[in-house]
Amino acid sequence: MHRRVKIPMDERVQIALNEAKKPCKPCTQQQLADCLGWNTSTVQRVVNSDPRILTALMANRPAKRAYRKKPLKQKDNLAPVVQQLFDAIQESGKTYTEIARESGMSQVFFRDMFVRGHLPRLDSLLAVCQVVGLELKLVRVVYKPESE
Repeated sequence: MHRRVKIPMDERVQIALNEAKKPCKPCTQQQLADCLGWNTSTVQRVVNSDPRILTALMANRPAKRAYRKKPLKQKDNLAPVVQQLFDAIQESGKTYTEIARESGMSQVFFRDMFVRGHLPRLDSLLAVCQVVGLELKLVRVVYKPESE
């Protein structure tokens, strides 16, 4: 009959640390459990008892892929007000980070507007316009019917 041997927690921690530093390099608790032949709840208890194991697992993770920027949306396809704002930002010489900080907007705001072509809310547009030196005004347009 097969009998289980209970391993003390400090020995389990040492075994898990050694396994995490081996060439097979497990990077998740599930992979560590598979390497050691332990169930996941045991690995979780061992990881919770010593944070060095989790650090070793995180160090084994592969590097993240480089972020590939999407090309800027064609300027001709932007709304006229967004085109003018884009030009004003380029002329101001400020970076998007500086403008975002001064206007209280996030950098995602600029990506959504210039890359994805989203139209901004009026309060967001006013905040950014103020930072780059633009003034947004409403103008009444009166249409006169043409006489025939």
